[in-house]
Amino acid sequence: MKDENHEKHLAIDYPQTIHRFTQFDSFPLPRISDTVNEIAQYKVFSTLDLQSAYHPIPLKEDDKPYTAFEAKGAFEAKGALYQFTWLSFGVTNGVACFQREMMKFVEDNHLKAVFPYI
Repeated sequence: MKDENHEKHLAIDYPQTIHRFTQFDSFPLPRISDTVNEIAQYKVFSTLDLQSAYHPIPLKEDDKPYTAFEAKGAFEAKGALYQFTWLSFGVTNGVACFQREMMKFVEDNHLKAVFPYI
């Protein structure tokens, strides 16, 4: 796949691969109305947009083979098999996993007035 700058990017069709075999993670995402009510008491606001945010979240060793893909001609080793070592964008449970990790980070670090929301 190429973007508007004609750069090549890897695209994997997960609905045709691991999505069909993945058990859905029903971790509840925060309701936007609840978040708005919580932050309404503050006067100063800041937001962060975490580029490539999923990548710091490592996959369990047993889960890595499920992310395997073949890259025909995309890299030097044509037809080589690759697998992710971190959470990849586009997987079924990526949003739930990332939201859980962000909420855990806020709790573990005792951060006040921080509201992770995807």
